[in-house]
Amino acid sequence: TGVQTCALPILLDWRQGPNVTTDFVANLNARIDASKPEERGWPRLREGLTTWRGLVEPESTFDAGITDPIARSRMLSRLSTQAQGILPSWTGMARTPALDSEAIPEDAVDAFFDSMEPGRKLVLDAAGRPILGFEIATGTASDPADRLFLGLPDPLPTASPTSGPNGPLLDSVISIQLPFLNSVRAAARVLDADARRAIVEGDGRRAVEDLGGVFGLGRLVRRPPFMISQLVGFAIDSLALSTIQDALAVAPEAFTDEDLRVLLEVLESMDDSSFVLDLSVERLTFLDIAQRIYTDDGDGDGRITFEGLATIGGLTGVGTDRKSTRLNSSHTVISYA
Repeated sequence: TGVQTCALPILLDWRQGPNVTTDFVANLNARIDASKPEERGWPRLREGLTTWRGLVEPESTFDAGITDPIARSRMLSRLSTQAQGILPSWTGMARTPALDSEAIPEDAVDAFFDSMEPGRKLVLDAAGRPILGFEIATGTASDPADRLFLGLPDPLPTASPTSGPNGPLLDSVISIQLPFLNSVRAAARVLDADARRAIVEGDGRRAVEDLGGVFGLGRLVRRPPFMISQLVGFAIDSLALSTIQDALAVAPEAFTDEDLRVLLEVLESMDDSSFVLDLSVERLTFLDIAQRIYTDDGDGDGRITFEGLATIGGLTGVGTDRKSTRLNSSHTVISYA
């Protein structure tokens, strides 16, 4: 009898499960869902980058081995990196030159920037919108145009299983994918390269427009405030700040007084989000994990479940096969421009 009396509460306790009361992923999408289509920059940014990708088609410029969108985006990244070296650093240190085998012919670089204006207008338009507007999701993108652009797979025919070591977290904040980050940064790099070329050519007005667009992209990518998104935003801002330093030290004559006034307004518009990390989403990540791996008796009390223990092991790799059980980071970047 004593054994039975003791066993019953234990069995009842281990039959309890987590009580997922808050959809944090939906909360992160709330601002996007409430926005108007014209407030979202992502569709214009995607169109602008697609236009730029088209300028590095093998039949139009170079490298006949490029046949798919993702490979063309890599070439676009190489092109912008090489073009950024046209303006010397204020420190006097030269940028690391590309290997001869990777160097793009200068006439091909010139041809790209001579033809980039339609895409540039689209990207600058995107950079001036209130929000980026890319849907935050734990799986592949829902928009077929996004899947094609980013090289993402189509949705699975059936829902992913919710059991197994990582099952409790499959639709949680930590499982969110952010496949757009490299695309936003790639757009910023192209604008920065165009600004540096404009400075060398004495076109300060165009350079200021480009730099304003770079800062705008840095602002857009920070929301929702995932830590990795903010770090990408810092890196984007750093591009523009370095170019401003180089320009004022090496070629100040490129700017008129009006150009400098506009540039000052852009710099003064930067708020605390440009310099201080917001950890709110990281806190949500821990709360979301807790509500999925701990039981809840209604009073906020509970214990970690068997699946919860396996899940934590999968996240840390402790006592598990890391390759088979570790979740993708919530901040995985799986695309190019």
